[in-house]
Amino acid sequence: MLNVVLWAAYTLSGYLITYTLGLMRESPFHNPLFPLWATFLMIFLGSSNSFSAHSLEDNEQWKNYACQLVVTFIGLLTLWTLYLTTLPSRLAVFLLYFVILALKTTERALSLVSVSAFGRDRMTKWVADHMSVSSKHRCLDPCADPETMKGYKYVVKVSRTVLEKVFGEVAAPKANFERVSGNSEEEVITIERVWECKGALLSSSGGDRDGKFKDICLSYAFYLLLRLKFLSYSLPEEAHQKAWHLIRDGILQKENGYERAFRIAEVELTFFHDFFYTNYPIIFQARLWQLKVVELLCLITGTMVTVVFLMPKTTKPQDIVVQLVTSSGWRVDVLVTAVVLMVFICVELVQLFLMAISDWAKVEWLCNYVQKQSWQGSKRIEKLIGLICGVHLKPWERKLRQYSFLESYNHVPSRFLYHFCKINFVDVHGRGQKQSAPIRLSGDVKKAVFDF
Repeated sequence: MLNVVLWAAYTLSGYLITYTLGLMRESPFHNPLFPLWATFLMIFLGSSNSFSAHSLEDNEQWKNYACQLVVTFIGLLTLWTLYLTTLPSRLAVFLLYFVILALKTTERALSLVSVSAFGRDRMTKWVADHMSVSSKHRCLDPCADPETMKGYKYVVKVSRTVLEKVFGEVAAPKANFERVSGNSEEEVITIERVWECKGALLSSSGGDRDGKFKDICLSYAFYLLLRLKFLSYSLPEEAHQKAWHLIRDGILQKENGYERAFRIAEVELTFFHDFFYTNYPIIFQARLWQLKVVELLCLITGTMVTVVFLMPKTTKPQDIVVQLVTSSGWRVDVLVTAVVLMVFICVELVQLFLMAISDWAKVEWLCNYVQKQSWQGSKRIEKLIGLICGVHLKPWERKLRQYSFLESYNHVPSRFLYHFCKINFVDVHGRGQKQSAPIRLSGDVKKAVFDF
């Protein structure tokens, strides 16, 4: 049911917003809050950080999204023009919300472009270039140690932004990355550097006794390698052997090694899921997370300006043709605007909190901690990073879905769900088979996966 609701919201929101803008413009009565409401609807279109696409095919429709934005922006500006000619004092309010709108729609547009066929290769090629360049610098050292990660130069972070690297210098990406990676290793954070960090936060005898903090960076490095495989980039055979050597002789050899391996894979798949379906990759890889704070400040400032300058003026009867008032004397339009503003502020705070404790933020904090010597001696920073990295949201159910032929051999699917009208619009999953109740993945199964 939730999947259907998300699909409907993703598919219909753009059309409904365009239709609503037309109704506001052609309405027989006028309300000075119409432009503000229209801006709220546009912000809603690109407001979610954790939901940028419903399916992989949606990422390829970024041009349609761009055209849809152009149409709705024209409708919004037309509506603003009708009201700002008579109400110029409200220009500051609308400009503040326009900044929020521009930032949010740009984030979502960049997310769609970056994971489309056009941008996916450019967002991933730098990893392949790093592996190629690192091979020249003895990345595939036969003496690599999976315990200390000596010789494992799997990239976690580069100092230059991804957008500068992959979109600004596409003509000669390998040469550009070789200049960064080969000449200045301090600008590249690798797994080897993370394990070599002397800070107390990442010390095996200090704040990271179970290695969970360092494993977050390891999961991110594996996620980058998984992206290479997804896009059919080839790696040297030695690289595959070295990775298996790390898993077999490093991760699995320790106590509860199978649990650790599945935990690393779980976080790795979280990164991979977010890459296709959320705004997090573009926010953190392109270093746009600072703009989220700007969005919140603009929203708070816009709310204050709205209350001071806009709300009092909308209480005058001559400003509107139709005035709706509750039995308690509250203006309905003002009350709705106030409720929407409070909801937006709460949603933004929740999104900022979820972004701050996401695995993407943890990688950013840990890499900065490894790179900045001043942070490694600061108790406050170490405590802050420790609190953030200690939060685990468990995005996966850790359950095994199963199908038993003996239990569902006589299952007859519902005619309401499986008929010719539905299959023209919605994909039919499972061909009518009845799925058994999922079971939790046991430790024996996890162990058998690697023993096999």
